[in-house]
Amino acid sequence: PDRSIAVLFALGAIGGLRRGEIAGLQYKDFYYSENLMYIHNSKIDLNGKDKEKLPKNEKVRYAAVPQVLKDIINFETEQRKKILGIDEIQGEDYVFRPVNCLMEDRLPRACKINKKWNEYESRRNKRLKAQGMEGIESIRVHDLRHTHSNLLKSSVPFYMISYNMGHSLHYNTTT
Repeated sequence: PDRSIAVLFALGAIGGLRRGEIAGLQYKDFYYSENLMYIHNSKIDLNGKDKEKLPKNEKVRYAAVPQVLKDIINFETEQRKKILGIDEIQGEDYVFRPVNCLMEDRLPRACKINKKWNEYESRRNKRLKAQGMEGIESIRVHDLRHTHSNLLKSSVPFYMISYNMGHSLHYNTTT
């Protein structure tokens, strides 16, 4: 199975990234020793054309990278190295790259992330129904960011959650 779906989920739910940020995040943007990732202007593929895309509201920021997120990215990286027959991933490579993008040597499109997520949810619910269980209600990729903030709210100060998600401290988005 394609391990990139785990990275998609983790970057949204654990990292708090938006769809465009997930598509544009490169390995060079990770500072593992400081447990940070740098969310900044990155070149992402939108509708088949390369386009410079800053994070929403041009909020360049650092976001936390807990150990579990590192582990999930490393898990996917091992699969990628095996598929590509390489020993090391280059810093310019994108963190989220589904297997079909690897095989066709192309970048994922931000506009296709929702489709990839919906395909995963459909397969998951088919498996559950085949086992006689009820399917799980669908959620949007953006809803993973809400999961992120809810996971943090019991133990992290509000201002840190706002900063991690790229919200203004004077804006009520996080609450």
